Amino acid sequence: MIPKSLCWMGEEEFDLRQVVDCDPKNTLFFFPAGVRPVKGNLEVLLLLERVFAHRPLIRAVFVGPALDKEYSARFEHEIKRLGPFARWLPPIPPQAMRSAYQGADVILNGSSSEGLSNVLLEAKAAGKPILASDIPANRWPVLGGQGDLPAGLLFDLHSPEQFLQQALCLVDDPGLRRKLGQGGIDQAARLPGSDEEARALIRVYEKAVDEPFTCYKSNIVLSKFEDIKKRESKTDGC
Repeated sequence: MIPKSLCWMGEEEFDLRQVVDCDPKNTLFFFPAGVRPVKGNLEVLLLLERVFAHRPLIRAVFVGPALDKEYSARFEHEIKRLGPFARWLPPIPPQAMRSAYQGADVILNGSSSEGLSNVLLEAKAAGKPILASDIPANRWPVLGGQGDLPAGLLFDLHSPEQFLQQALCLVDDPGLRRKLGQGGIDQAARLPGSDEEARALIRVYEKAVDEPFTCYKSNIVLSKFEDIKKRESKTDGC
């Protein structure tokens, strides 16, 4: 198994709350992902509409490019209708994503299918509680392993009522948010470094070609790996 690392791309400032005009009294939900059906942006927006009906001080910001024309058009239509609490922003520069996370209160993931989501790893490293779809790929990054504090809550994609209850728990209980955020920090502290992930990839490539890489080839792989990580940040983190 190749371990997945987390690597922030920079320390640029991005005041997410100011950009979306969010007061300290508001609970801000942050959904960073390209807009396409598998990410569930539209479905989560409509679920948040129910939360807003119960807790009118919530705010939601969706960040990412339109990756599916028809789906994005429907999403844009609903964002405009729900303007009193929801905003859609273009991608945030990778160098500013760490700062953007700091402005959020809850990080959202509504995917119907995932690998290992960069957003969930980033949320944990930022110490932010997660509300994510209950699919196999999300369970470990959210719930952790045996003995870990969870980093967030899961919801059934087919249960609007469960989403509502989980979201209300996070809105109403700042102590729960802090506890889950700390669970994420603790889990993230054990993530491998990017060099460890790169060397694991090199070992896989070596095995595939059944010959050792020279130092020159290894350096090429390391360079390519860093390029891949940067591209992931631009597409998956926004």
